[in-house]
Formats: sequence, structure tokens, C-alpha cells
Amino acid sequence: MPPTSIRDLYNGVIPVQTGILPNDNKYQQLSDDYVSTYKALVDLLDPQQLELFNRITDLQGQIDAMDAEYRYVQGFRDGAGIMLDVVGITFTE
Repeated sequence: MPPTSIRDLYNGVIPVQTGILPNDNKYQQLSDDYVSTYKALVDLLDPQQLELFNRITDLQGQIDAMDAEYRYVQGFRDGAGIMLDVVGITFTE
């Protein structure tokens, strides 16, 4: 498997058969709370503050996405390492 395949899977280049959003009440509650809190804050900000706030949230989103991608790829690598260990194959990077 080429090194980019795990990233492609994570980023949706390689389609998966299951949904990617949790089907969980807690997730839905957090999402709803986020949206209502975001809207309440946006209503309080003047245009300059709103621009700055949106920039901060965009940057945080980019950081979170990069972190999630790294952890996703690392999780595959860790899982592969465990499988190799189970079958008695030693692998070093």
C-alpha cells in the first residue's frame, strides 16, 4: 500500500461504506450547543471582532484537522505494528 493510501482514506479520496459522523446523542447535543453558542457570540461582535473571531476559528479548525489526520494515520501504523508483533515479525522504522 503506498504511503499516501491511509491519508487518502482519511481525507475521503478512497470512499468508505459507513458514515463518518457519530450516531450518538452526546455528539448531537455538543453539536447543537456549539451552533447555538456560536450564533449567540456572533450576534455580540462588531464586524472587526467577527473577522478576527472567524480567523481564529478557521486556524483552530485547520490545526484540528491536521492533528486528526496525523492521529488517524498513526493509529493505522500502531495497529499494523501490533499485528506484526502478534505474528512474531519484528519491525523497526
